[in-house]
Order: sequence, then structure tokens, then C-alpha cells
Amino acid sequence: MYHFAETEEDHARRLGQSRRFTRIRRRALLRKLEGQSPEQIRREMGESNCPYEVAEASIPELMNDLFVVLRGKTLVPAGEPLKPRFIREMERMGETVNPGAMFYYGGDKEERARMGEPIGSKLPFGYRQSRNGGVEIVPEEADLVRYVFYEYGIVGRSLPEIARDLPHLYPEIQRKWTGDTLREMIRNPFYAGYILYRGAEERQRGDRRNRGRLYPGKHPAIVSWDEFVAAQDTRVRLATKNPDALWECPWEGAPEE
Repeated sequence: MYHFAETEEDHARRLGQSRRFTRIRRRALLRKLEGQSPEQIRREMGESNCPYEVAEASIPELMNDLFVVLRGKTLVPAGEPLKPRFIREMERMGETVNPGAMFYYGGDKEERARMGEPIGSKLPFGYRQSRNGGVEIVPEEADLVRYVFYEYGIVGRSLPEIARDLPHLYPEIQRKWTGDTLREMIRNPFYAGYILYRGAEERQRGDRRNRGRLYPGKHPAIVSWDEFVAAQDTRVRLATKNPDALWECPWEGAPEE
């Protein structure tokens, strides 16, 4: 059975990441090494505890995120992650730094959100990092995203039905689609040009999906806010089986309708 040489706490400290970030990737990596599929991993860990991009990540990607290498059945440290310059400067001046509150590549999450910058470790499907360090749209992937939002939010088709059509409509995109993966997509306001930040307090309270604050992102939107809301309306109507139900945005900072 595969295992880590470090404790979770020591590992998170070495990465300069939160224990949650480290825990999720450690558990996903162990399951991948045992041969589990992304669907099995998300089912066992729970959707809220294993984001789609983590379940879909390859073993080398997760090992890179965790700065580990495999020695037999043991995952051992692969060196110290590079600390960002502002952390090195704070340490040089004798300031105490809480690494669990930092991204090892970019600082405090809420500050990044306020600046309109992504706060996740990976960009959502449909986006990539540009040469100048910003975020740009991947045209062929964005077409698929728009199709999903239109078919679900406007036409009203079910997500599993849309997922079955995607390999035929977009054969050049080698990815396995399910209703769950598309549900993650349509619930992400990043596609409408916004960064959703959930603080530590919000994450600890119940129904964490419905807590947080939106900040305008610097990245280009793939769908409009109205198209995003239409998809949420459809989701609420299907969940409540009420054809007149409408979604009420629970996040602070949402655009006024």
C-alpha cells in the first residue's frame, strides 16, 4: 500500500499551503496510485472534498503539486518548493509568516481575489495562462463551455444528456464528461468573469457552496452573467421540480439585475 513519508501537518508546512489543500491532493494521489478512476475518487472523497480538477489531474501533476517523488511504495519529499519573493522578504525582515494562509506562488487568497486574480491552483477548463502571465481563453474549449451553458440554461436539457453528446460534438477534446463534471462547470462564476472567495469562516459553516463574495476578475468571461444565472435557474427548477423557481444569488458582490 502506498503511503507518505511525511505527516500531513509537516507536508503542508513544507509546501506553504493549507492543510486542506495538502490533504485533498494527498488522498487523491494515493487513490490514483491504487488505480482508481476520477469518478471513483470523487465518489469516495465526496464532491465538495475533491474538486474536479484534482480528480482529473494525472499522477505526475499531483506529485508536482505536492513536491514528492515515489520511492518504492513511499512518497518522499522532492525538495523545498520555491517561496514567493514577498514571503522571503518578510522572513528576511524577521516577520512571522503563516504558510497555511499563503499560496506558495502568489500570496493571500482574499487579496488575490480582490485584485481579480485566480485563487485556485489550476485554471478552470476553457482557460490557460497567457505568455504575459495573465489568463486567456482556449477557443475550442470555450466553445464547449458555451454549448453546455446554452443547452442547459436556455434549452433546459439535463447535464447527463449533454455529457453524452460532447465526445461526438467535440472529438478533438480528449476528456471524459459526466453530469457531475458539467455541474461543477455551470456552478463556477469564473466563467462569467468573477472570482468567488470563501473565507475560513464561511468554509466552516454549513452549506459552504452558498457562502462567499464575488470579485470582478481580470480574466475574460466565456459566458455573460445572464447566461450564468439562466443555468442556475434551470438547476433550481430541476432540484425543486418547480417550473417557476428562480435562483437567488447567495454571494455578496453579485451584479445587480
